[in-house]
Amino acid sequence: MSYNDWIEHESIAREEGLRTKKGMPNAVNWKIVKSKEYTQRFSKLSENTKANELVAQRARQALKHRDGTMTEEIYAIDLKTGKDISKIVNQNYIQGVKRTKKFIEDVERAEANGANVLFIHNHPNGLVPSLADLNELLNHKNASGLVVGHDGSIYFYTKPDIKLSENDFTIAYLKSRYYTDVKLKHESAMGELARMHKFEFKVL
Repeated sequence: MSYNDWIEHESIAREEGLRTKKGMPNAVNWKIVKSKEYTQRFSKLSENTKANELVAQRARQALKHRDGTMTEEIYAIDLKTGKDISKIVNQNYIQGVKRTKKFIEDVERAEANGANVLFIHNHPNGLVPSLADLNELLNHKNASGLVVGHDGSIYFYTKPDIKLSENDFTIAYLKSRYYTDVKLKHESAMGELARMHKFEFKVL
């Protein structure tokens, strides 16, 4: 099973569990997202309280804007200063964002000035980072990523040692195929991939 086939299969399998708002798939679980416990999970990101609070704010904004949809948006912030770098909030592609020239240039400028960039984007199906998410970090000097799921999940990740392929994913997936719970299977596979390719993956 390829990575894309796996994503499609598991997205369908989880759809019923995401019907949290008038039977609507991909609805945000606001009971979790509005909780104090959810906010506290962002404190594990860095020692910069201001930055952690901004991340939590941007995460909730993305979830509010994309509630009940299959679309995504992305923010870039500097974990050093706790300030915004750039964002893309006006696109409506299914399960993805196309980075604009402005967004790319904003991030490049910030990195040239020594920023510790964190990319924040939502996953409507609540799944772990994609191969594209991981590989994108290889294009940056000092960057990490955060995925916020509509189900309340939060995943932090750093860049792998090499560009990852579907074959790399398949190896990790096979080691986790005995999990029956969808979330655990996803997280286990990503954890195995992180171990094999020397990047950090955390469930916050």
